[in-house]
Amino acid sequence: MNNIAERVSNSFRPAPDSGVTTVQSRAYTASLVPNGFSFHPTSYDNPAHSEFHTRFVGTDTRTAFRADESNPHPSEWKVAGNTAQRLISEEMGLVEHLQASDERMELSWIFTENPKITSETIQIETTITGMSYTGSTNSGHHFADSQGIDRIRIGQTLIVDSRGKTALLTSTIIDDYLQIKIPTRFLDQALYPVAVDPTISAEMGTDQPVLIIAPDDQENPTVAFDGSTFLVVWEDDRSSSGPDVYGSIVSASRGGVGQANTAIPVSTAANRQRDPVVAGNGILNLVVWQDNRIQSLEDIYGVRVDASGMILDTEGLPISIATNSQSKPAVASNGTDFLVVWQDTRISFSNLEIYAARVQSDGNLPDPDGIRVTDSSFSQRNPTVAGLDTTYMVAWEDLTNGSSNSDILGTRISVQGILMDDAPIEISTVGQKQRTPSAAAGAELFFIVWADTRDDSLDDIFGVRVTEQGNNLDPEGISIATGSISLRIPRITFDGEEFFAAWVQRGLTTSFDIFGSPVGLDGQVLEPDGIAISVIAGSQSEVALASNGATVMRVWTDTSLDPSKDIRGTWISRDTRSIPDDPLSYSVSDAVVSKPSIGITTDGYLAAYEVVRADGFSRIELRQYRSPNFPPELTEIEDQETIANFAVLQIPFTVTDDETPLRKSY
Repeated sequence: MNNIAERVSNSFRPAPDSGVTTVQSRAYTASLVPNGFSFHPTSYDNPAHSEFHTRFVGTDTRTAFRADESNPHPSEWKVAGNTAQRLISEEMGLVEHLQASDERMELSWIFTENPKITSETIQIETTITGMSYTGSTNSGHHFADSQGIDRIRIGQTLIVDSRGKTALLTSTIIDDYLQIKIPTRFLDQALYPVAVDPTISAEMGTDQPVLIIAPDDQENPTVAFDGSTFLVVWEDDRSSSGPDVYGSIVSASRGGVGQANTAIPVSTAANRQRDPVVAGNGILNLVVWQDNRIQSLEDIYGVRVDASGMILDTEGLPISIATNSQSKPAVASNGTDFLVVWQDTRISFSNLEIYAARVQSDGNLPDPDGIRVTDSSFSQRNPTVAGLDTTYMVAWEDLTNGSSNSDILGTRISVQGILMDDAPIEISTVGQKQRTPSAAAGAELFFIVWADTRDDSLDDIFGVRVTEQGNNLDPEGISIATGSISLRIPRITFDGEEFFAAWVQRGLTTSFDIFGSPVGLDGQVLEPDGIAISVIAGSQSEVALASNGATVMRVWTDTSLDPSKDIRGTWISRDTRSIPDDPLSYSVSDAVVSKPSIGITTDGYLAAYEVVRADGFSRIELRQYRSPNFPPELTEIEDQETIANFAVLQIPFTVTDDETPLRKSY
């Protein structure tokens, strides 16, 4: 249905003022002219535009078509909906084809039959006028306006036959024209028709396309940092077949949207992919989610994603495809490999157990049957995991004593996949409810925090330190925050020298505020009354934390400026515990904003969050902040940008010679 709507909305029609056949996309305007077409970014006020004219088809010794004074243009354009085509060379059976979408114009030259050329290559050349060529990146060729700002990009060119056999072609800018070379050996072995297929899109700077909101819901964002780039991932409903997992690479060095700069289809397998989580090992990221591709109940799948945004496991890694349901995954890295944990019903539908599996950095799965972490006739749920160099700590909510008397238990797993504790470590078993644990690791310690009702029916925030050897240093628990008001949703991170906990706290009315406190390696709560991170009017909730080793950054959902929800954030210096007078506004709009997540580099932060638009659908947005010397000179460098922005399809292609996987976003 979305594809039909896109075709209709991007149909070629006569312009009301001029009668010229034109398509008005949300990102550009394109008009058919006798010898080609014009292309103008609609978000750009400058009237300058570019025109594209096919000027030559042939070889070094043979000309099938040349546009000159005696033959100024080929046959007329024939229009059907969002497509237009014309015959370029009857001799070669070559048709020029345009297809308009929301984000880009797909320009194709289609061979309807084998041209049977004896030369090694055929050349197609198209003249490009109106803007200046500025160079190429991995994404294609770029053309700038009179101010030197890149406004148009011609993407990489692929050749595809009717069987899907595909190769990347060489394309070069020579003077004012684009030259594409097509190997005739590909044409001789192809199944016809064959398409030579670059795309043309609008930009707002090099590799910064005009951003278009994807249809339907995008939600549940989370962020990881792999040592050089951020990966933002989310659950995406743009497909009518059910939610998928999408992501986007963001370059830490550029302080903005990175090279991939499109919504990467992390997993678009059949049926539903939901609740993604992600962790980085300093080189690449592992994305994990619950997946319904092979059964009605959930399995656990994952993929590795490198710093350029390339999906290294195009079919997905089947981390757990056991019987019954596997859900609620969590993932951590030890700096090299990964451990994934989840709740599992393979033994009994009535009891959840915790399972784990290692994923090595090369994609190997050494635990295909999973590691059975818990073995009980009662349920365990909501696992969390943190990793040190040689050891992982898994913690969970344990219902042995019933849901109204849940405990927090844990165990260690070695990097060899061995359970290191004969019985679970009692993290907290003091009575009443302990729930929603969150774990972090640093300085040879694990720190687990949770919400706790030991003193009354309202939640307090407690935590414990557990050594790498499995010793609970705080068997009674560290009282991080208590009081006569409800405290909830604890989060913990390590900033390189100490831990920092944050939580959501009910205010004097029904609204909620954000508080936090650093906790030393010795377990001392360094701000016993809590640091009031945000206590302004309205509700602040859904806190998320990250640290770069010097300061801690947090974001939250906020209704202080409007009844609808926004995302705001702030940071705290380890040395001064100072907070800026005004929180940073990540998103202030009429949309409902929620589910923040945050990633970190050595000199900045990236926040991702879900925005529900006025039409009822959701999208993922992000803001990035950077400063070489922060705190306190943290400055905003990027305005709000939509990341879930393209109705994109990413397909693995294969080069004919070396079978190297390639990818292209449409």
